[in-house]
Amino acid sequence: MLEALPSADLESISTRDPIPLQNDAVTDGALKKIIEWCEHHWDDPPLDPDFDDEKERRNEELSHWDKQFIDIPDQGDLFDIIAAANYMDIKGLVEVGAKHICAKIKGKTCTEVREMLKIHNDFTPEEEAAIHKENEWIYAKD
Repeated sequence: MLEALPSADLESISTRDPIPLQNDAVTDGALKKIIEWCEHHWDDPPLDPDFDDEKERRNEELSHWDKQFIDIPDQGDLFDIIAAANYMDIKGLVEVGAKHICAKIKGKTCTEVREMLKIHNDFTPEEEAAIHKENEWIYAKD
């Protein structure tokens, strides 16, 4: 996780030095969860940016611990954690959050996804019909 700080002189940093964060970027609850995740994963190897097989990494199962950690009942809290992890450039936690959300969305209809994510449908019936026709292959049943 420290790979994001290549120019930092880590020896000169005190454990009491504050980490400056924008107040609206990270909530207290999200920060506590991020610290918990980082403490659990402190010795993980950094994600390799040159890793050629992205598909392989995307298809890896989450660990039991990560599944329990990220299964947060309040969706707002979940998105706060993912947004804060993204802001703080904690790639591993962002990936865990993304995999969790993908698993929740998988197999759902557009309407179900909108309801789950609280997205207002601002398409007119005509626009929806045009989109449906344009992407008919998605809706085709075997």
